[in-house]
Amino acid sequence: MNQRPTVSVIIPCYNAELFVREAIDSVLNQSYANIEIIVVDDGSTDASRDVVNTYGSRVRYQFQQNAGAPAARNAGIRSARGEFLQFLDADDRILPAKIEKQLECFTEDSSLGVVYGPYYKMDTTGKHFDLVEGGAGSGDIFHNLLSWQYFIATHSCLIRTEAVRNVGYFDTSLKSTEDWDLWIRLAVKSRFKYLDMPLAEYRDVASSSSKNLDTVFETSLTVMEKNSHHHSECAACRRAVRLATSRIHRFYGVNQLRLSNLPAARKHFMIALKASPSAFCNRQTVLDSLSILKRSLLHRRSSG
Repeated sequence: MNQRPTVSVIIPCYNAELFVREAIDSVLNQSYANIEIIVVDDGSTDASRDVVNTYGSRVRYQFQQNAGAPAARNAGIRSARGEFLQFLDADDRILPAKIEKQLECFTEDSSLGVVYGPYYKMDTTGKHFDLVEGGAGSGDIFHNLLSWQYFIATHSCLIRTEAVRNVGYFDTSLKSTEDWDLWIRLAVKSRFKYLDMPLAEYRDVASSSSKNLDTVFETSLTVMEKNSHHHSECAACRRAVRLATSRIHRFYGVNQLRLSNLPAARKHFMIALKASPSAFCNRQTVLDSLSILKRSLLHRRSSG
C-alpha cells in the first residue's frame, strides 16, 4: 500500500446549508492530510452551493439533479481519485484522528476491505447524547451482517475504493437501508475490522430518511431477500435469514405498538416469533413492549 494514500471524502448534500460547513471543517481538521473532498450537491434549492464555494479549491463541488443520497454517493465514487473512500453525510462529522487511525489498520493488515467502529450521536446543536458501541465483529462478518442485528454507520467506515467498485456501488433503487445492502455485498468478498474507538458523530435530526419507519421496514425485507442467495445450500445463511426476518418484523411490531396499532403489532410479532423464537423473545423486546403498552393504557384512561 502507498505509504501516504489519497483518501477521497464524499459528502452528499441536499439542502444542508445549516450543517455542511461543519461536515467539511471536520474533514479539513483531520490529522491525516492527503485527502480530497468531493461535495455532490443532490439538487439543493437552498444556499448549500454558496457555503461550499467559500472553500475554493479545497473542495471539489459537483451538482446533479435530485436523485437521492445513494446516487449522489455513486457520483462521488466515480470521480474519486483516492485509494480509500470516506462517506460523510452533510449533517454529520468525523473526529480529527479518524482517517489516520483507520488507515493504520490497513497498513497493519493489507487484506482488509473495510474498517469501521462506534460513533457518537449528537443533537442539532452538536452536543453528544449517546455512544453507539458494538459491531458485527472482524474478519468474515457476512452472516453477522445478514442477520440484521448490527448497524454500521456509513461515515464510521473507511473503505478501499477498489472493493466498492468491484461490488457495484450503492443500489439506487433502494429508498433506505442502501448502506446495509452495500456492507453485505462487500462482506461477501472483503474482510472487515472493528476498531473499538469512536471516531464519527451522527446528527440525529427529525428529517433523516432513517426516520421513515415504513420505508426502513420494506427496504430491509428487500435487502434481506436480495442478499440471501450469495452462498448456495448454506445453513448459516438460512439461519441468518430467519434471524433477520424475526428482527425486522419485531422492529416494525414495536413501532406499530408505539402508534397504538395493536392488530398490526400483533401480526408482526407473530411473524417474528415464528421466524425465530430466540431472536424475538429477548429481554429488551419484552421490556419495550410492556412499557409501550403501559403508556398506551394510561393515555386511554386519561383521554376517556
